[in-house]
Amino acid sequence: MLKAIILFLNLFFFSLIGLAQEKERFMDFSFITSQHSIIENKEKQSLYNIETDYTLLYFYNPECENCDKIKKKLIKNKSLNKLIKENKITLLAVVPDVEKEYWLDNLGCVPNNWINAWNKNDEKIISTYLHTVPTFFILDREKNIIQRPNEREVLKWIKTIGK
Repeated sequence: MLKAIILFLNLFFFSLIGLAQEKERFMDFSFITSQHSIIENKEKQSLYNIETDYTLLYFYNPECENCDKIKKKLIKNKSLNKLIKENKITLLAVVPDVEKEYWLDNLGCVPNNWINAWNKNDEKIISTYLHTVPTFFILDREKNIIQRPNEREVLKWIKTIGK
């Protein structure tokens, strides 16, 4: 009986701690897409203006081998493509810390059903969130960080959401 009470108190205590923790919201940033690069006066888009249930934020580099491997798996992922088509997930692919011309030269690197984005002032994002590429963030509708998955975990998450 004493063990049951201790277990209950531990679970209760840890649930209170979990409730007290604030969700971390990913910082908003503006970006341009390939359509913006053609029409220079077109208004930039913003992370916070994406209105799907989830945003899969994918930081990559076209010359990165690991980025290419996971990108190929994501492109072939039927669940992901279905969720994108149903507007449940937006996949926002960003090449950090590059000149606009490099990004433009590599536009064909990601499929058309993803948002291929470039951000001019990404120093704050890099210093706050990025240590390497590829890096993923799963964000909810309010852009709270749900998870910072590795390549294997992101595929598992997509499978779970797709059910």
